[in-house]
Amino acid sequence: MSNKLINTVRISLSNGNLVRLVFKKKDGTDREAVITRNLTCIPVDKHPKFVRADNPDYICGFDVGKGDWIRFHKDALQMVQAHPLLNA
Repeated sequence: MSNKLINTVRISLSNGNLVRLVFKKKDGTDREAVITRNLTCIPVDKHPKFVRADNPDYICGFDVGKGDWIRFHKDALQMVQAHPLLNA
């Protein structure tokens, strides 16, 4: 994935959007997820307790399907698509 696309994902997440993406897990399998950083979409008990520095090599977001935070290396990103029904 290009750095431009990775930056677009980060900006979209920072703006509170939901993003549908596919990334390659460490075991080599592909994983699809819808992620966000919008606190209104995240259960209160899962809200971050503190803010840490953002590592530019990783993408972090709340996986709404899994119900927990995920983090993966930017090179693992396979596909990105805005989630239009949830960003209205």
